[in-house]
Amino acid sequence: MLPASGLTTNGIGFKTADNLTMQLGIDRVSLIRAQAGVRHVLQECSGEGHCAQPFQTLVGDAVKLLEIPENTIKEAIQCEINEERLTPETINEVPCLFLTPLYRAEQGVANHVNRLLQGSSAWSGIAMDKAIPWVEEKNNIQLSDSQKGAIGLAVQNKFCIITGGPGVGKTTVVNSILKI
Repeated sequence: MLPASGLTTNGIGFKTADNLTMQLGIDRVSLIRAQAGVRHVLQECSGEGHCAQPFQTLVGDAVKLLEIPENTIKEAIQCEINEERLTPETINEVPCLFLTPLYRAEQGVANHVNRLLQGSSAWSGIAMDKAIPWVEEKNNIQLSDSQKGAIGLAVQNKFCIITGGPGVGKTTVVNSILKI
């Protein structure tokens, strides 16, 4: 049988485990197979950086993977919700589903960010019109307008996320923030 808490067993992928369970007599339209397939689809999405998937997309992907009726997938999803392995959440008015551990992790991050945002930054009084030219001189660099903006946001606020592709100057921004 497929493990209830995981999608692979010691390196055995879903398809291999799925084939083995059917050879052991598990019906291809069984609820347990549908539940494992739904979790597998969500796990694959998480591997691509997504913490949730819209309900309808999940149903479609699971039907395609398992080649079983949509109603069986929907029943499996409800069982997974009832067993607290999946967590439903509406995102931008779209019903979505999370693997429960990912949902809890997302909520934990959100709670920590909200905690970090409380109060004001100890550095909010720094005059950025003086700090930016100072850091450019100290580091012997010329910052772009977007780098200056990012530095200003990071220094003036208690929490900031710095993103960007390779070579856009994230390290330069962080070094400048630390220098200031």
